[in-house]
Formats: sequence, structure tokens, C-alpha cells
Amino acid sequence: RRRLPDDASGEQSATTRKPDAGNAPAKHIVADDDDDEDDAQYEYYSLVWCRIISGRTHQIRVHMQYAGFPLVADFLYGEQHLKKDYELCERICLHQHKISLPSVKRDRTFHIVVPVPSDMSNLLGKLEKVRVDTKVVHGYSKYVAKVF
Repeated sequence: RRRLPDDASGEQSATTRKPDAGNAPAKHIVADDDDDEDDAQYEYYSLVWCRIISGRTHQIRVHMQYAGFPLVADFLYGEQHLKKDYELCERICLHQHKISLPSVKRDRTFHIVVPVPSDMSNLLGKLEKVRVDTKVVHGYSKYVAKVF
């Protein structure tokens, strides 16, 4: 969402927290910037995978905004970026990829998977990968990206 402060080594850095019951320590991510371009012209975005343990209304939106990374085109929690965000995507960039529901008899669980909508897929196509994680989640490499 925004360029983060450099750490002592001069490398770009960010932290992410995987939401889990034990509130595990944050994972440190370092994004290498190999080119000498002036990056002030870019906006930085992150593709984030969240796992909800106990859902609350607007939980992801509130937590991401509180961490300083509001969702793209979030009219309620990301107002300061709204105009620029609408140029990228005309709706909140939040997608529930998978939901699992127990059957009425509780003898099995139904897993429903929904592909990424075309507008969000188009947005991902506009981004240049800056740092790619080795883990692939639901067909997408997790990455920090800059948009042209």
C-alpha cells in the first residue's frame, strides 16, 4: 500500500502477521530492489492471504487498515487512497477464495472454491512482481508489487 521504511541494512522491509489462535510472531519479508530507478513514481501493493479463525463484520478490512495497509478501493477504511484505487479496481479488492461448511448431519464437510474474479485478476496482471515468495497460494505466488 505504501513504501515502508528501510531497515538498518538499507533493504526494503515489511512484516506480516499470520492470524492464528496463538497469535504467532510476525514473519519478516525483505524486498530486494535491484534496479537503480527512482521508485517514487510507484505505488506498492501486496497480495495477502488471510485465514479467519472467528469472523466479525469487516474483520479483515479493519485489521488491514489498522496495520497501515487498507484494502484497494475500500470506501470505508481506506478513504485516503480511494481515487487512485478506483483507477485500478472499482470495488473493494477482497475475495473469499474458499469456504468450508459442515453438513447438517456433521458426517462430512463441504469445501467450496471460487476462482479469482476477472476484475481482480486483471488488477494482478497490471502489477510487476518486486519480490516473489517461494510459496504459492491458490495458484498465485505471494508477492509485493508495484503498479505502473
